[in-house]
Amino acid sequence: MIYLYSRECDNMKKSKKVELILTLISLIILTTIMCYNVFIKENKFTVTINPNIEMGYLEKQQVKEGTPISSIKIPTRSGYSFLYWTYKGIKVNSNDKIYKDMELYAIWEAKK
Repeated sequence: MIYLYSRECDNMKKSKKVELILTLISLIILTTIMCYNVFIKENKFTVTINPNIEMGYLEKQQVKEGTPISSIKIPTRSGYSFLYWTYKGIKVNSNDKIYKDMELYAIWEAKK
């Protein structure tokens, strides 16, 4: 009887060890995935270019997180000079960086 009890305890201890090992492996895998997403994976965002002209086209550019606005391709418009970009009606500085999906509107000035 004592022998059977001892074997059951040993089996229980083994199952607890296996459970602990599996838990540790799961934690290691989850930590690895989180580190990849935070430190290695490059976040990319979509910048929609709205030239703000009649019959204009919307162009989408994929950019890396932290890309400066100045690297966005500027559209052309006959008879006009590009002045700056706006986002939600607010002027954007060319050295501002992109950290989310956004739509940029071109602001123009007629050439003299």
